[in-house]
Amino acid sequence: MYDKLIEFFLLRPTRLIVTGRAVFHLGAMVLVAGLFGRVAIAGAAAIRGLSGRRAGDATLATLYPALPTWWVPETAFGYTVCAFAAVTGIAIAHFGRRVKRVMGR
Repeated sequence: MYDKLIEFFLLRPTRLIVTGRAVFHLGAMVLVAGLFGRVAIAGAAAIRGLSGRRAGDATLATLYPALPTWWVPETAFGYTVCAFAAVTGIAIAHFGRRVKRVMGR
């Protein structure tokens, strides 16, 4: 199984570069969505604080109950996973470029 996977990427290193870019963009987009979610939570807490209520522990699921927000990171662990995915994507694309340079394609 791994032999076929290695051959698939090494026969055409452009596939490896495209995969790396896709992983980077996915990680970066989810990270940005998490930052926007963080801004929404902080804004809701500020509005609740102005009304005299306790700010409480607001989450995206309580702010937007009709939307699927399970994929948006809200903790340090989630942000770390997204950053790791983005860095991994950069590393994969860089490796693909090196393989392409060595193969002369």
